[in-house]
Amino acid sequence: MNVTVLGSGSRGNAIAFSHRGATVLVDAGFGRRHGDHARGAVAIARRRRCPLYASRGTLRALRARLDGLAIRVIRHQEASRIGPFTVRSCRTDHDAAEPLSLAVEDATVKVGVAYDVGRPTVAVHRLLQDCSCLIVEANHDDDLLRRGPYPLSVRRRIAGAAGHLSNHASAQLLSQLCHPRLKTVVLAHLSDQCNRPEVALQTVRPALAAQGFHGSILVASQHDLHSRKHFVLCHHSYSGFPGADHLRERVGELSVELDAGSFFEIGENLVGGPGAAVRTSGP
Repeated sequence: MNVTVLGSGSRGNAIAFSHRGATVLVDAGFGRRHGDHARGAVAIARRRRCPLYASRGTLRALRARLDGLAIRVIRHQEASRIGPFTVRSCRTDHDAAEPLSLAVEDATVKVGVAYDVGRPTVAVHRLLQDCSCLIVEANHDDDLLRRGPYPLSVRRRIAGAAGHLSNHASAQLLSQLCHPRLKTVVLAHLSDQCNRPEVALQTVRPALAAQGFHGSILVASQHDLHSRKHFVLCHHSYSGFPGADHLRERVGELSVELDAGSFFEIGENLVGGPGAAVRTSGP
């Protein structure tokens, strides 16, 4: 399985999974508030004539824009087969329109995706067990959030039970999910204002080392499109390499426009006819 984190942060999130000539896009949003997960999904599905997968709550929030699209409902705790991938989900406690955490699997590899978590529930823990790769939010540093530019009400929301995981909360969750076959951890959805990559790493790395983790820890970026985090996950080995060239070799030409309507174009090697877009969170 090839996994490429195309971008992650408050202004946009997208992850491409490819395997056996098929690609699934998880999240496709660039905008403000919960549009960081939602805004581009409908545009991609319409442009590429591909099905859109989402929770019922997310589909209700998007209903005014869904005419003519092929819609598929992702149900909690149930497995959805999308091309070579099996996708399982559970709801998170974030204050959005029925947001989900996902586990994406092929025959040998399982990748967990969890941002907009709020407080990790028992269901989230169960979903993310035994992953080869975990992509988990480390949204803010507690001190930087307290000293940050946001009003008190916003800071309370971010740090609250329906908000985001701090670096410390992410480290705790990852430590609980660590096991000998975990090869890669990606810290995602970092706040521009209230976190720094080096601060997140300084918090998470020792917590995982204490659990005997010897894999790779990456930080997903919002800003540098030339350092997209791309890696190949195999049953017995891991190789990591950043950059878009490898992605083009694997899944065809891809372009990202962050400032002009926020859409992705991904060649023709897509799942479900021309393609498939998978959503994990509502607007």
